[in-house]
Amino acid sequence: MSAVAPVNDRVVAAPSGGVWLPGTDAEKSSVREQLERLLANPSFRNSKRYPALLRYVVERVLEGHTDSLKERTLGIEVFHRDPNYDTNQDPVVRTTAVEVRKRLTQYYQEAGHENEVRIEFPSGSYMPEFRLPPAVVPQAPAAAARGRRLAIPVTAAVVAGAVALVGALVWWSPWKPPSALDRFWTPVWSGSERVLICVGGIGEAAPASAGAAARQDSPSTPSLEQLIGGDRGVPLAEVAAAFKIVGQKITRGKAFHVRSYANTKFEDLRDGPVVLIGGFDNSWTVSLLDDLHLRFRLERDGPVAWIGDQQNPSQRNWRVDPRAKVAEDYAVVSRVWNPATGQVMVSVAGLLPFGTGAAGEFLSEPRYLEAAVAKAPKSWQNKNIQIVIATSLTGANSGPPRVLATWFW
Repeated sequence: MSAVAPVNDRVVAAPSGGVWLPGTDAEKSSVREQLERLLANPSFRNSKRYPALLRYVVERVLEGHTDSLKERTLGIEVFHRDPNYDTNQDPVVRTTAVEVRKRLTQYYQEAGHENEVRIEFPSGSYMPEFRLPPAVVPQAPAAAARGRRLAIPVTAAVVAGAVALVGALVWWSPWKPPSALDRFWTPVWSGSERVLICVGGIGEAAPASAGAAARQDSPSTPSLEQLIGGDRGVPLAEVAAAFKIVGQKITRGKAFHVRSYANTKFEDLRDGPVVLIGGFDNSWTVSLLDDLHLRFRLERDGPVAWIGDQQNPSQRNWRVDPRAKVAEDYAVVSRVWNPATGQVMVSVAGLLPFGTGAAGEFLSEPRYLEAAVAKAPKSWQNKNIQIVIATSLTGANSGPPRVLATWFW
């Protein structure tokens, strides 16, 4: 056997798909080989910052020097910043880490990389993790040396491992290509930290926590009381949007917590991915959309509200006037990296609650997003996204969402 053997021939310390810490020289070599494959990919090779950070953190883990994987140290060692530089004024490490995570996700979503060692960069940490491909079943070389005497136990172990693997595959369904909806939510779901769902219209209600309901051993949808506390001032359409989005987190075993906008501080928005539900009744939606200076944003003049277009400021096509009979409501769905918070932000914002409810439906039904990205640029899932949708109103009921405009950058 050569010094650098195929990964399937090596003794490993973790089950297939689990976090794996390579210990032998051969195992470390397999990680370094995978690192070179990644850095040769167009997502990395056309940049200087992204490969530099990824190579540094991978090598530090392989060498056992994880104490250096801190933001300031990385800024000094990788990006040659002054030892006293202000990490808030110069978030080069955080912004680069976000892009590295996005490019790793893109790489492993592409066909042909399923059986490669996975190098992951969890959100909220600068320590990479390694995982073996799902098809690998660990086997110690000593078992093969003992030959026929261990045929029955080894077979039983392999069968047990295969059963466990099949069970995992049934849940994960890797043979199904990820839907557009999966790709949209990947930057939010892929991290290890909790997702903050910030809901408008609750006012001063006590912050609710649905963390217990989000555990894998408790897959049921939280009650209305769990979700929004004792306040009943939340528009029904926004409650529906929150339930649909929360339901997706639960089915994937992702931890989340729900807070009202009034009980959310700016520091909370920096702790992990954020989903903002609500338009003008959620002050964080209004301020963050406006501060980003994106193409689409919420605007209003007295009771009249519209979705403004930065490239066409005089445009008022997507407009509602509550003083007249409202036949349609509009919403803007955003998924952007926010430089102010250093986190991924998803915004589900209608001019009225009807639009927010339709936007929640749009982000929970795969067919809507599939149609919206049919003509999107390549690798759209790794870009910032904004989509304007409309919904027709019949009395107090809203119809299905319709896409009016999209923007990727």
